[in-house]
Amino acid sequence: MVENMAAGTTPIAAREQGDRLWQQARFHRWAWLSLILVGLAVRTAALAAYWPQLATDPDQYRGIAENLAGGVGYCVPKTVRPTAFRPPLYPLLLAAALTTGTGTAGIAIFHLLLAATTLILTAVCAWRLRLGWAGLVAGLLVALDPLLVIAVAQVMTETVAACVTMALLAALLWFHQHDAMEAPNAKASSILVRAWLVGVLFGVCVLCRPTFGAFCVLLVLVGWPRNHRWYLTPAGLNHVAGSVLGLTCVLGPWVMRNVVVLGHPIVTTTHGGYTLLLGHNAAYDREVVAQPWGTAWPGESLLAWQASLELELTRDNPAAPRDAEGIVIDEVVRDRWMSRQAWTYLLADLPRAGRAALTLLGRFWNVLPAAAEGRGGRLRWAVALYYGLALTLAGIGVFRLRGEEWHLWQPLLMLVASFTVVHALYWADMRMRAPLSPVLALLAARAMSWKRDPVLVEGSASPATPGEQAVTMP
Repeated sequence: MVENMAAGTTPIAAREQGDRLWQQARFHRWAWLSLILVGLAVRTAALAAYWPQLATDPDQYRGIAENLAGGVGYCVPKTVRPTAFRPPLYPLLLAAALTTGTGTAGIAIFHLLLAATTLILTAVCAWRLRLGWAGLVAGLLVALDPLLVIAVAQVMTETVAACVTMALLAALLWFHQHDAMEAPNAKASSILVRAWLVGVLFGVCVLCRPTFGAFCVLLVLVGWPRNHRWYLTPAGLNHVAGSVLGLTCVLGPWVMRNVVVLGHPIVTTTHGGYTLLLGHNAAYDREVVAQPWGTAWPGESLLAWQASLELELTRDNPAAPRDAEGIVIDEVVRDRWMSRQAWTYLLADLPRAGRAALTLLGRFWNVLPAAAEGRGGRLRWAVALYYGLALTLAGIGVFRLRGEEWHLWQPLLMLVASFTVVHALYWADMRMRAPLSPVLALLAARAMSWKRDPVLVEGSASPATPGEQAVTMP
């Protein structure tokens, strides 16, 4: 009563204000539910339009998953030869979907579930970032994002990568909130548990896209969530121990499997050498870098380069195991040879490498999809308009961050920066930007956020009851 009077409101007015804010919070939840349904409806329409694409397997994920589901193991499709060429998370999840006996329909349902989860986690992150009603802008952008929409009809990693990205960011924001609320009285056990969960999710992300390893390194380099000295405090050491333990729990089995079946402690994949060499070779420079901006690598030239690459690889590794066609099949030999070739070419002419990096970054941040069968001109330009607007808003959102917001948003900014740096070296296209789509949507929402959410208590990151709001809100 005294607090209400001090605030200049009567008990009845305070109760009415609390009820009104509670109704706003309820409407907020219904709005997010509507956006989730819109996202699922759009993706269902994409599945119907591009259903035949689910039967294709351009990156062999489904073939590996079928081997797993059939008890053959993590092997090259239609063989019993172990592989580590592709990251294992998506094939493992696909194998689980295929064991239901629903085939392609099961994969479609699995992708829809992942899409719904991504939207839910976007809502969680928007809440923890205190975006308020502007968070609905992020939800709308994710629901309609062209890369994420078309990804549900493709047997590729984009859908699961976007989902685990948001799971990791939600965990990092949750850790940041509890660290701020409990420090310096946080219990060692609570820090360990939260840090372990973050480490587990980092491991899951790395097993989906090795690029997340760069994000992990970058967070450590900038000293998040506090500073570098904090890592030497008891709380910081608990955080490091928990994170390393969680990361080891996930990556450890994969590394040990690779030691046993491939003879090498491969942490990520044997694919990195090829993706590095793909953007740093004489053919790419001739066909793309030296051409007008936006020129794509012609298919015939790419195939000719790949054929010459195999001949050179075979010549340089005469003792390596081969298949019946004489192709070197030792993945570790292939990966290391391609990586050496790429670095030798890259370091021989750094200005040339810089120009190649610009073309890769141009492909990564491009807004206009490449012309392809089934992509009409109007559709491509509609996608370009969407991404032009979304990326412009995201840029404005970055410039509108103020004060302590920078620290709260740092994981999102570091994620975008790490992906950008990696794809300045490794092969890139618009599709590889898909895991960042929800992150960019949140930044775009920040551009539209002009004041704090009235449904949140001042100075808190948690929803309050109507009674609490009546006392604390002016």
